[in-house]
Amino acid sequence: MKKVLLSLCAIAMAVCSSFGQTQDLKIGVHVGGNLSGYTGGKKYIIYDKANKVGYEIGADIQYMLKSKFSISSGISLLQTGGKFSVMSSYASSAGSSQTEFPAINTKVLSLEIPLKFGYDISISDGFAITPTIGIYGRYGLASIKDKVSIAGDKNDYKWDCYKDFNKDMHHLNAMKRFEYGVLIGVGAKISNHYVLSLNYRRGLNTLSSQYDLKKGDFSCTVGYIW
Repeated sequence: MKKVLLSLCAIAMAVCSSFGQTQDLKIGVHVGGNLSGYTGGKKYIIYDKANKVGYEIGADIQYMLKSKFSISSGISLLQTGGKFSVMSSYASSAGSSQTEFPAINTKVLSLEIPLKFGYDISISDGFAITPTIGIYGRYGLASIKDKVSIAGDKNDYKWDCYKDFNKDMHHLNAMKRFEYGVLIGVGAKISNHYVLSLNYRRGLNTLSSQYDLKKGDFSCTVGYIW
């Protein structure tokens, strides 16, 4: 995580130098919700993926550059999750595949640090639209234990997704805590202080090597910039 933070800072400093001296430094806060889930997955093994509603809250820092360009970062606390089902890798006596896990649910708390590049498009006095693009690094702090169901078993089991799950012949590998990816978004700045933002983030690294799963999410936040 430390290497990621240093890398993001180095990139920000390099871009600042290329654009020239910054004109303004602003700080802010934001809060909102997200809709997250898993992407990818092994063919014929993973099915019935579904998104889960979560939340996020954080602090922002923004450098306004010349020519209306901006570089922004900050730190956010997020709750994200997802749901998927898993087919057994073994064929039944009839020669067909069967479901092993009808439902695997996850829910995690994470810290995220983004690095975003934007451009302010003035619509009217005190109102601007800012499209953004960037990257992010995210680290899972804790797993909020959620339900795992096993075919043929009436019970539901709680699973910490950062630890291995074992029940009789059924096994789930622990998921990775660190995630990195790309993001795109658009923000509406009102009266130079109030911000409404819509973002899409897509993870690039595999969180579950067992099932080849990555993460993605949409978020909507409201914020205030001083």
